[in-house]
Amino acid sequence: MTELPPAKATIAFLQNPPYPPNGERWPVDLNDQIFKCAKDLQQQRYSEEEASKRILSALSEKSWDEVALAVALSVIRDAYRKSQRHPPRTDPNADLRERIMRSTWFVNIKDSSENAFVDFEGCQTLEVDPRHLKKILADQHDEYKRANQVIAYFTYDPHGPLRSSRDGIAIYNRYAPPEWKKRNYFLGEPIKPKAECPSLIIEYLNHFTCSDQASIEYTLDWLANALHRKNETMLVAIGDPGIGKGVLGTIMKNLFGEGNFYKARDQMLKSQFNGAVRDCQLLFIDEIAIRSKVEVDRLKDLINDTIEIEEKGVDAIQARNFASIYIASNRNTAIRFEPGDRRFSIIELTKTPLEATPLIKRIDELTNPELANELALYLHGREIRSNLHKPFRAKWAAELVEANLSDWEHWLIFEWTRGRKIGFSITISDIQKELSEKFPRYKPPGREKIIEVSKQYNNVLRVTKRDGRHILKVVGEPPHTDDQAHEGSRLRQIA
Repeated sequence: MTELPPAKATIAFLQNPPYPPNGERWPVDLNDQIFKCAKDLQQQRYSEEEASKRILSALSEKSWDEVALAVALSVIRDAYRKSQRHPPRTDPNADLRERIMRSTWFVNIKDSSENAFVDFEGCQTLEVDPRHLKKILADQHDEYKRANQVIAYFTYDPHGPLRSSRDGIAIYNRYAPPEWKKRNYFLGEPIKPKAECPSLIIEYLNHFTCSDQASIEYTLDWLANALHRKNETMLVAIGDPGIGKGVLGTIMKNLFGEGNFYKARDQMLKSQFNGAVRDCQLLFIDEIAIRSKVEVDRLKDLINDTIEIEEKGVDAIQARNFASIYIASNRNTAIRFEPGDRRFSIIELTKTPLEATPLIKRIDELTNPELANELALYLHGREIRSNLHKPFRAKWAAELVEANLSDWEHWLIFEWTRGRKIGFSITISDIQKELSEKFPRYKPPGREKIIEVSKQYNNVLRVTKRDGRHILKVVGEPPHTDDQAHEGSRLRQIA
């Protein structure tokens, strides 16, 4: 854009803007000044965003507060949309005052700086800074405070009521419901469930899971359960890029509400700080890639009913955990999965990218909050048939577990054991020698590492102690055929 010099009146306004209005009344000429300045900037080919930035920046230097700046911004918008200014409102706070006067003002009993203004009739929590309340309400402030202020404990519970009490003291629930749940949460109206899942969701899940019906049913059950309670296992989507893993995350955000959804990267597992989990109903960890035992243990801890919340500069606290967890990655070796691990539910995924399907033209529909509202009403009444206490494992989960084995682990479990009779035994020191000969470039694993692998595959190997020596014993056949073992090796190479 070629910047042209604004008119002299506009330059004067920007260089020496007026002070904010005092008292309840808003001067008529003040709106006119802002309107004329914005109109002149528009004629000078400034965009609305550029004009707003320049005018609001100038007003901020004269200590205009958030409420006054919001009124100024509305005048700028009017200037860019209208040829002439309508008669200015003498009271720009009228609508906000009306909503505040009918709201309940909750104040945190433990921290009076935390406030919430709940408009039950409007099914919303108002964004109001208590420091501006006297200015907005003027002579009605004291009456409102006496009648509507409630000192309360503040909590977060996506499955609890907005207001309750304990030992005669009110409890305010800071949970912010998604659109489909608002009338139920604020007004107590029953939720009317839908009988059928939206057809577009079914079409998407058929693509996403390669039409694996078991994975589709489990995913829907997992989502339905998450609306009512925390899931006991994490939903795992590990597969090729571009197949729609992020689309599912966006659907979840719309389903649970932006305020109850948090998208994180695996950096949160590489630090002791986990404040993102607090006041969260759905945690989406995208592009996860963790290998160390400390990181994996931190991830597993996030599924517990009660967790220790650590935030930088704040003392750690024990808090109830409401977060169901969805994790996604393009890498087969993103997490070290163990055969008997009960925390991960691994669904089947397609290898076909979304852009190669008709769904690519319907991404906007898939990620539209309106579709999530329809899905929510279906899920709310869905009969859950999956056993959600046990992890779900799609057909390829065993190969995914195998892909995370190191070369020596894979050889020990799938090659060394093959052909050996059940009951065959060898000392740990002797198997270390064999591993050293097989993999001369690597230091042989320690005894504890071999014991750990035997525990993971305890249907194949077992370690016992005899005459002071640790003995590795073959107790069963390897879990895969030769073809499947080869596929596991291929996955490790790809990863």
